[in-house]
Formats: sequence, C-alpha cells, structure tokens
Amino acid sequence: MLFRHANQDEIDISQFKGATDSDGNYVVNYSQDIDEKTSLSEMAQIMLPPWYETSVYAVSKLTSDVGPDEVKAIRLCLLKTRDFLDVLSPIYTQKKWTRLRKLYKIGYESLGHFQDLDHANIKYDETLWEKRREDILFWKNIFLQYQKRHDVLLFLQNPLKNKCARRIRSSHLFWSDVGNLPCGSDMAKSSLQKLATVQLTKALNYLGTIMQYKSVLTLSKQQNYHNFRKELRSFLDEYDLFPMMLVPEENKEAIATLNTAKRFLGKINDKWTALHIYVENKEHETQQKKLEDGVDNDWDTFKTWTNDNDIEGTIQSVIDSFD
Repeated sequence: MLFRHANQDEIDISQFKGATDSDGNYVVNYSQDIDEKTSLSEMAQIMLPPWYETSVYAVSKLTSDVGPDEVKAIRLCLLKTRDFLDVLSPIYTQKKWTRLRKLYKIGYESLGHFQDLDHANIKYDETLWEKRREDILFWKNIFLQYQKRHDVLLFLQNPLKNKCARRIRSSHLFWSDVGNLPCGSDMAKSSLQKLATVQLTKALNYLGTIMQYKSVLTLSKQQNYHNFRKELRSFLDEYDLFPMMLVPEENKEAIATLNTAKRFLGKINDKWTALHIYVENKEHETQQKKLEDGVDNDWDTFKTWTNDNDIEGTIQSVIDSFD
C-alpha cells in the first residue's frame, strides 16, 4: 500500500461533483470539443480533470454497509479515470503520476474482489464478505486522504506541453512497446492511433496462441486468454474515451464485434475465477466440476464464434483504417 496507516481526519469533498446516466453509470460533460487539431496536452486539460473529480465523488459514496452488487458503477468510473491516466502518462511528471495511478489500481482491484462475491456461481463465508468490504473502506480513506494532502487537480490541469516525461513502467498496457513517446504538443489523433496499433498487434499475437488451446483450465492458459482480453479491452477502453480520434464511422461494426469478444471472454473468466476460489479453499467439489465443464464448453463456443466472425480479420481491418 502507499501508506502504512490511513488517517481518519474528516475529508471535505464538497468541491467534487458527479453525475450518472439512466443506467447509473458516471458521466462527464466536457467544456469544449476535441478535434483533429487538438494537441495531446490540450486534450488532457479538457478531459482528465473532470473525470478525476467525478471519481473522487464516486469513491465518497462507498459506505460501511455497501454490498458487492452496489460497486460496479464506482469501479467502472475508477477504470475510466485510470485509463485516462495511462493514455496521457507521457505528458505528466512521473513521481506524482505513479503514486496516483497506483491508488487507482489498488482501488479498482479491491472493488473487483468485492464485486466478485456478487457472482451467481460463488458461495462464500460471511467473513470473506466482511474482510473484502473492510479492504475497500480502508483504501477509500487512503485515496481521499491523498486528495486532501496533494493538489492533484492542479497537477492534472497542467500537463507537459512541449516535452514528454520519461517512460513510465506502470503503464505497460499502453506505452511500453511504443518506440517514441508523444509530447504534449503532438497531435492527439496521431498519438492515439500509434498506441492503438501496438495494442491491437499484440492482441493478434495472443489470439494466434490461444486459438490452439483445447482447454483453458490451467493458470498459464488463463493468463494468455486474459492477456488477449486485456489488450482488446485496453484498445476498446481507449476507443470509448476517444471515439472521434480512432475509428471512422464505416468501421463501427468492427468495434461492436470486438466488444462481443471481450464480453464473451469476460463471462468465461467469471466462471474460471469462481472455480479457482473453490479450488483454493478446497470446498464445493460438486460445484467445481460444474464450473470446469462450463469453462470448457464456453471455450469451445468462443473458438467457434471467433472463427465464424473472423476476429483476426476484424482486428486487422481496424488497424488498416487508421490514417
């Protein structure tokens, strides 16, 4: 953790506001439009600060009686803000970015462990529910204390304009394999398309590997299909943040297909996660067998669907559509 102890001082978050859509997901309205002439630093100033403010507001809604079925929107808000931090990492100084990004990572993962308990395939002891809730409330206090002690909003409002920070290792899904990092004065569109090309090329490499698998019950095979899903998700999250910069209107169908692949793998991984909770705890052997069969059957279905929908060709078509 970033700190050994969480100070319990009262934290005033009245300056932070948040809004949700009809589905209960957090949304942001930007103060101005983004276009092909917008630089990376200009885009950061427009888009990242309001998402940061919204995420602080969302985290403040975690209460002592929160349940696993009530954290999805908050977790998605943390993910979206973290994605902005990752995409824009080259134009923020490393030390404060690294600490802030680590807080978002810990929170997202802690909420994920808690949210897992809402899965229909999991039976759990009440003490596990209490432990994971305690973890997210402890993290919440650390997160809000960090906002209190550091002027994070001012930091995010002032990205580097004419240079880039040195490479940030934490942002491995976004910039680790890109040769030259963009600077704040570079155009946002060309920078994002360069990043997306790397992400989708890595996804193609993982796809070639996992399509050889007959089963994905072992950890090493789960990690590879999950890595494929993470590369897809990173690109799709990036598209969700900047649709106007990445894919032309005529290729929107490809995005829908890739989203289906991501969701397909997400459902397989939910079952895989439930199975391994039981395996680690050495319990519910009958349920373990049902989940093993469910993972294998879903994997066969996924492979058939992938071939029928030419996912490899779909990914390549997106890459080819970039300017």
